[in-house]
Parts: sequence; C-alpha cells; structure tokens
Amino acid sequence: MIECDHFDDFPKCLNPTSLKTNHIGDLSEGDGHNDALFTYILTLQSEGMSKDEIRESIRTINDFILKEPISDNELNIILFINL
Repeated sequence: MIECDHFDDFPKCLNPTSLKTNHIGDLSEGDGHNDALFTYILTLQSEGMSKDEIRESIRTINDFILKEPISDNELNIILFINL
C-alpha cells in the first residue's frame, strides 16, 4: 500500500457550481452558446474562480462539451471582453 500525506488541490473547474442543470452541451451554433458561455463565466466568477481558472474551464467546455465548438478567435473575444 502506498501512503501519501499530501494531495494536490482539486481543480475548481470540477467543483459543481449549483444544483441547476446546465444545458450548454446541448447548444449548437445559432442556439445562443455565446450567451450561455457568457452567463457561465459570471457563474464561475461568483464562485470565486480566478481569471485563469475560468479561461481554462471555458476552453475545456468549448473543446469537449459543446456539440459544435466555436472558433478560437470567437472564444478569445468572449474571454477578452468578459475577463
């Protein structure tokens, strides 16, 4: 058995933010995913996440959760304007 007296911090982006169901993954282009990402940025800010943690979370959502990821250029605009 391996013993460890130190654990890495759990990434904030994996902590649940509320009990409400989030439907970001169901959105496609034209369904308002930019607005949904903006609203989620506000949620993450209210949870005390840093700008870097929020950027990482939004990029992960874009890369792995959205049905149709938005372009890097568009994502950078959303992140720049809101953070």
